[in-house]
Amino acid sequence: MTVDETDSTTQGDNGVSEESNAGGAADLGPEGDVVVDCLVDAGLAPESYTVEQLGTDMMSPPEEASVDVESEVFAGCMSEAGLEHDSGGDNGSVGE
Repeated sequence: MTVDETDSTTQGDNGVSEESNAGGAADLGPEGDVVVDCLVDAGLAPESYTVEQLGTDMMSPPEEASVDVESEVFAGCMSEAGLEHDSGGDNGSVGE
């Protein structure tokens, strides 16, 4: 995400947007962009889908996520970005 004058998101000391941290979304870095692009290209997510939404979906129970985080497409996009995801709701995590 690029921060410009019209964006009210502020950056914390570690460069992660405070808005993302407040929502519990994981700091996905550039890998998050890869996943989002993959999900949009595959038709699993709308064009308006963001890295922040991805982080929220990854931390949410699967039935509350805005995309199907249990699908093979989602797993493939995560793998393509070098990430892992446990869709166990509150126990969801970003692998290294």
